[in-house]
Amino acid sequence: MSKYVPRQAREAVAQARAALRRGEKSQVRTLARQAVKLAPKWEDPWLILATVSNPRASLEYLKRALLVNPDSERARRGMRWAVKRARRLGVDVPPDTVPKAPRKRSIPWLRYGLGGAVATLAFGLMAFSGWSILQARPAQAGARVASIGVLKMTQTPLPTATFTAIPTSTETPTPTITATPTNTLPPTETPEPTFTPTATYIVPPVPVGKKEPWIDIDLTNQILYAYRGNELERHFIVSTGAWVTPTKPGQFRIYIKYESAAMWGADYFLPSVPYIMYYDGDYGIHGAYWHEDFGTPVSHGCINMGPDEAEWLFHFADIGTWVNIHY
Repeated sequence: MSKYVPRQAREAVAQARAALRRGEKSQVRTLARQAVKLAPKWEDPWLILATVSNPRASLEYLKRALLVNPDSERARRGMRWAVKRARRLGVDVPPDTVPKAPRKRSIPWLRYGLGGAVATLAFGLMAFSGWSILQARPAQAGARVASIGVLKMTQTPLPTATFTAIPTSTETPTPTITATPTNTLPPTETPEPTFTPTATYIVPPVPVGKKEPWIDIDLTNQILYAYRGNELERHFIVSTGAWVTPTKPGQFRIYIKYESAAMWGADYFLPSVPYIMYYDGDYGIHGAYWHEDFGTPVSHGCINMGPDEAEWLFHFADIGTWVNIHY
């Protein structure tokens, strides 16, 4: 996927998401197609087109998204949704619809083949050395033959030990390499130097007092910032709306708070959701006990936080607190 995305393409996608929330599918298609022309190697407009198209077209748009970014979890989730919808409606789905990542094939015979060649060469050199000694000193042939026999017995385990260690040392780093990104990512999000420049760059959406709390939510990086005036107090990794149910950007005020309440929709019911703060109709910030995918957009449009972090924010913000949401 191309790292650079033109500003016009980002604006078109933001407007397309807003139109999607309003149910204006024709406008969504127009804006998403504009974004595709401006940034054909950006997966987001392809994903948006998939949400407002017929089953066959959705599959094709999601294929394009996966070609742009084969590692996109959003595109793969979208493809699973599109395949289920197509099959439910009786649309034929080719078996190779979801591209599979190529699997690396190991060649163990190459290592052992080379090992055998080295071992054969070593034995050949030892045998040649023994034969030369016998030719030079016939009187000591018996002793040398015995010595050569000892050498063969001594050297035989060495190739085995050497070549047994090669696959072991080759395979051992695999779990280490896999674990390294997992342990490295949280520190990347946590250090203050990463977020301090952002805090000085972001300005309140409206004039606020020096000690007045307000909340800034970065949809692109899935980060919620809690400010008091111009001072950043805390920041959290959150989960906003999934690609089919995106979070609406804009400026809002918290209008009601619940320490615990049930939440439901067309395809879900969640009892005792903790620390809910609604800021725009059914959209709110709340704790999520049913998943830990923070940092990935998976919600139905709300801002999901860890329950403990949501509790802190619940007591930090008041009714009327500004919430600024943007990409």
